[in-house]
Amino acid sequence: MYKIVQSYWSKPALDDAYLQDDGRFKGGWLHEKYNYMSWALSCLKLRQHYDKVVLFTDDLGKKLLIDKLELPYTDVRLDLNK
Repeated sequence: MYKIVQSYWSKPALDDAYLQDDGRFKGGWLHEKYNYMSWALSCLKLRQHYDKVVLFTDDLGKKLLIDKLELPYTDVRLDLNK
């Protein structure tokens, strides 16, 4: 059985000091809403094919991807708070 791992570190995405005009820290999308849509599609498609999809993130990433978007990861690790 496979376990799929995704990671999201919120600091580059949400900290103005990291923002760039080319949108690199919005996941490469022109608007952050498309970045969030891509996260949702990615997680949902992975869950169709794999039983375990784990998210490694920080507190803000959990707040966005789990609490707000309610993405169905099977486990969430907050290791990126360190």
